[in-house]
Amino acid sequence: LAIDLIGSANELVPVVGEVADVLWAPIAAYALRSLYGNSNLLFALEFGEEILPFTDILPLATICWVVETYFADSSVAQALGLGIYDSNRRRLM
Repeated sequence: LAIDLIGSANELVPVVGEVADVLWAPIAAYALRSLYGNSNLLFALEFGEEILPFTDILPLATICWVVETYFADSSVAQALGLGIYDSNRRRLM
């Protein structure tokens, strides 16, 4: 939640917000990747969401938390790389 709050708070000041997004994008992307099993797809999605203008409305970190917490065995979680899987793509945790 904090990743999404900080990313959205940048938009409170119109011009400064977009400049802050350039600095925040790699930090947020790395943090999200570190939290959710080193998924490069999550890194790319979060980086794109933070760096592109007008996309801060999407709470990607919160969505990842919901998917991992409530839908951990879903194909969405597996596609995003949320969780740990064995070689047969069965969830271990």
